Amino acid sequence: MTFKTNFIISSIPLLILCLIVFPSCNKTGSTTNTETKGNQQVTLKPTQPIVKIQEANTPVSTPNPSPTPELEALFIYNQGVRAFRVEEYNDAVTSFNMVIKRLPEIALGYKARGGAYYKLEKYDKAKKDLHKAIDLNPELGGAYMYLGFMSRDSGNITQAKTQLQKALTLIHPIREKWEYYEAENALRDLNQ
Repeated sequence: MTFKTNFIISSIPLLILCLIVFPSCNKTGSTTNTETKGNQQVTLKPTQPIVKIQEANTPVSTPNPSPTPELEALFIYNQGVRAFRVEEYNDAVTSFNMVIKRLPEIALGYKARGGAYYKLEKYDKAKKDLHKAIDLNPELGGAYMYLGFMSRDSGNITQAKTQLQKALTLIHPIREKWEYYEAENALRDLNQ
């Protein structure tokens, strides 16, 4: 355990002891205390609570909208990629929908959703998204890869080869290793 965890755990008995020995610690309102000094009764100033406990009926504040939709979209995009990698394509589509809603001019969201639609065999939706991705960013090699897969699957081998070759020229072999590998294998299979 970390120091912070140990500190919190070791502080709990002390907090309980404080609440038992000093009962005013767990009161939420201010109190008036009196003290006898000699023969005189003296009123002390109201004390403030040391620990303020939130009432159960107190409304909980709602979080503010994200000041950085780009970061929020990146987080959601990564959720979609994880869902895609474990073949949860419907969940991936849901995540990519949220990314596109937040950042509609980012080609990567359309390419990713198009890839998920391809895996779900929703080819019309996939083509629409992939063409939108290419319209937004003609250098997005993954979009050409999925279009090449669809051309191959429909029997248009010549078009598939062209799209896969274009994908290989645009996909970075290290940063986008998985897509590069998939496009390379698909083109190799078509050339045999």
